[in-house]
Amino acid sequence: MSRSSSVSRICLLYAAGFGALGIASGANAQSQPAQASQSGATEEQKAQAARETGDIVVTAQRREQSIQSVPASITAFGQAAITSLAISNVNDITRLTPGLVISRASGEGSSTSIAIRGIASLVGTSPTAIYIDDTPIQVRLLGAGQAAGSAYPAVFDLERIEVLKGPQGTLFGASSEGGTVRFITPSPDLNQWGGHARAEVSAVQSGGMGYQFGVAAGGPIVEDRLAVRLSAYAQRDGGWIDHQPYGGGASERNVNDAETQAISAALLWRPVEGLSITPSIFWQQQQTGAGAFFWRNLSDPDQHRFVSGYLSTDPSHDSFVLPALKMQWDQGDVSIITNTSWLDHRLRGHRDYTFAIQEVLTGNYTGPNAPSTTYLSNPQKQFVQELRVQGRSLDGRLNWVIGGFYQVSRQRAYQSVVSPTLGDLIQNLYGVPIELALGSPLLPGGVAYAGTDESRDTQIAGFAQVDFKVLPKLTLTLGIRQAHSGFRFTNAQSGPFNGGNSAATGKASQNDTLPKFSVTYEATDNVRLYATAAKGFRPGGANAPVTTLCGPDLQLVGRTNSPRTYSSDTVWSYEAGAKGEVFDHRLVWDVSAYVIRWRNIQNQVALPHCGFSYIDNLGKAESRGFEAQARVRPVEGLTAAFSLSYTDARYTQTIPSVSGNLVTDGQLLNAAPWQLSFALDYEARADFGGFRPYFHADNQYSSTFLMDDPANALFNSVTRRNGGVSLVAARIGLRRDNLDISVFAKNLLDTHPITYTKWTVGSGLYADTTVAPRTLGVTITSNF
Repeated sequence: MSRSSSVSRICLLYAAGFGALGIASGANAQSQPAQASQSGATEEQKAQAARETGDIVVTAQRREQSIQSVPASITAFGQAAITSLAISNVNDITRLTPGLVISRASGEGSSTSIAIRGIASLVGTSPTAIYIDDTPIQVRLLGAGQAAGSAYPAVFDLERIEVLKGPQGTLFGASSEGGTVRFITPSPDLNQWGGHARAEVSAVQSGGMGYQFGVAAGGPIVEDRLAVRLSAYAQRDGGWIDHQPYGGGASERNVNDAETQAISAALLWRPVEGLSITPSIFWQQQQTGAGAFFWRNLSDPDQHRFVSGYLSTDPSHDSFVLPALKMQWDQGDVSIITNTSWLDHRLRGHRDYTFAIQEVLTGNYTGPNAPSTTYLSNPQKQFVQELRVQGRSLDGRLNWVIGGFYQVSRQRAYQSVVSPTLGDLIQNLYGVPIELALGSPLLPGGVAYAGTDESRDTQIAGFAQVDFKVLPKLTLTLGIRQAHSGFRFTNAQSGPFNGGNSAATGKASQNDTLPKFSVTYEATDNVRLYATAAKGFRPGGANAPVTTLCGPDLQLVGRTNSPRTYSSDTVWSYEAGAKGEVFDHRLVWDVSAYVIRWRNIQNQVALPHCGFSYIDNLGKAESRGFEAQARVRPVEGLTAAFSLSYTDARYTQTIPSVSGNLVTDGQLLNAAPWQLSFALDYEARADFGGFRPYFHADNQYSSTFLMDDPANALFNSVTRRNGGVSLVAARIGLRRDNLDISVFAKNLLDTHPITYTKWTVGSGLYADTTVAPRTLGVTITSNF
């Protein structure tokens, strides 16, 4: 049986046999009252009804809608769900969202990339757009060290989190190939003061202590005219990796701790009826004590022994500040909205490079070495301006939005490698001075390599979308975005690891048209069917030249030099789904199936011995799968939620090289085929001394998969298998009025699968990552 027909039959069987069970698209796991029939209701009425039943109201189409009314697969978490599910960072979001995974680019700071439905990449710009309110914050991985990644906000004082699956390029622009993740902050309240506070302490098994402290409050300064909202938050994640320098030295415990601080403020001013002006600012910083990697040969996870043998602990510092100004003018059924923002994101850190150099020079990490440290920094400054005019016409039958978007982003990536005794090591290994072996002496200060990449990304776009109810139960959607993107960079490199001095410039630009087509049919008052076709893209860029020392490596991949530029890659997504609720809203469900065709994929070609890499457009791929979510409330106080996703994402083209394939037809992309989650919530109806007991438990499972194909040139079965992950969490607590006291456990079964392995060709050093061991804690929250 062909892959295409087998996947199609799985989807059809699933939709027919299991769709009646389904799951709600990420609504709060709370008991809810019955929902009245919505026959003939407007979107505003449906959104208000959703609020009354506790369902999520989202703005995935740039207007307020009940999540069940949006013709797309969405997972969303409101404030109550964020608390009950113990969501404290982006890793928690990925474990709770079917089809969503997080990939680690390196061990520094927040250098990670989110992938949705198998559209995963750790090079170039992110294939998933990350938004704080109306500002995109994803960045381009740039420079030899690629010490940059999207900075995710602390999960505190958020109104909701939205995960929009599938291309969102029409309304959310470039990099929304796989989807978009939105962090929505609460708006100040013009009529009532209120807030919440949270305190938490935790302990990692055989590791360190952690904590969370946060408070948020807001309300009217002048009723109906001026309001403010303020929040402050601090978090410490306990470490559990020990540091024992290979070859001897002082040891340290629990070095991979992380501390996060965040402050936000917003002011809402309504000078006249219909006009609102909202300046805001979001500041956050994170310090990590060490990288996320432990050495396999020094560790014994079954005995809770995780040890890093690097000579230094590799700390990092990641911070950003995001001031923004939103203005909205509502006149009847028409709104004019402008969003202006400035992002200043800074990442710096250093890591041990001793063994990386040793592996390059000798092929292994043992034996004589030259202690070395690489220093990395990557500040980014970004300006974004968006203007939208949107409204409704024809008695609500026509909803429309038209707008323009401008973005300019500047980065300056710097990397240096300091290795004062490298010359002595070269002399001992090869019997010649370093300048003869590598073409250049060490730079002042013992610098073996210095590289600077400066870039400027620009995007200009116009977009429009209309939703027209052609019949009482049939709505057609047409959207389009016309975008121009440009990229310029300059590169300067020096030092013996570069073979001397070099400089280069590069630029790339392209125009992209992103259409979207959708049809929605309300089969009954409570069941909606939809089908969508949409295009997404990711901008191209340019490569810095690799050192002349990489000549033999380039021959292995069939090249004489690295490509100067690479172009944008694109996806076309085709999705069909259904959403509904039955039994007076006691069962809410959502099922979907999709096919995504990815073309001209930006891939990293890592040169195995010289330590450099470049980006090239290599091959095409296809992702097929289905997702289902359901929430059922069989009796008052008891809620069960279930989700299942299947992703078959693989290359459909082979790109050969001299020593093997760079990518192979049939090779899996970086996505677990199966993801399964189950959650159970129970809250007692009776009081016990004024308190109501409650219980929450969830299990999240991701299947194992190969991250590479055995036919590929650099395949290593030891490093390229991603271990299956099964995580169990639980919380037991007491609620009374506005007070909540609970105890919790994360990774209750204390599993430790290998989630990523770093390895140099020919070396015996394997550095792994895994999930944090069992973590126990106590949480107190209060609303006021």
